[in-house]
Amino acid sequence: MEVICSNHEGEFDSMVIRLGGFHTLMSFLETIGELMCGSGIEKVVETVYAENTVPHMLTRKAYSRSLRGHFLIYSALTSIIIADILKCSPQIEDNAD
Repeated sequence: MEVICSNHEGEFDSMVIRLGGFHTLMSFLETIGELMCGSGIEKVVETVYAENTVPHMLTRKAYSRSLRGHFLIYSALTSIIIADILKCSPQIEDNAD
């Protein structure tokens, strides 16, 4: 991508860069981390993961933890929204047994 962007003669203008699934996922996670930075997502993720891990999760370096963290946030927000729509309190289950 850097070669294509730095080429000023136009030899590679018709070239399309395609990322594989893994790199697409990493790019997506980094973009979400940048967009949500400062929104409180760091504090939410810190309730589950260590404080030193969170910056790595939001900058695509710890992709598996980041993916699990985003799924946890999605699940929590979905349950809060559905509880608000149904006018009830969200049910929290403790499966630590």
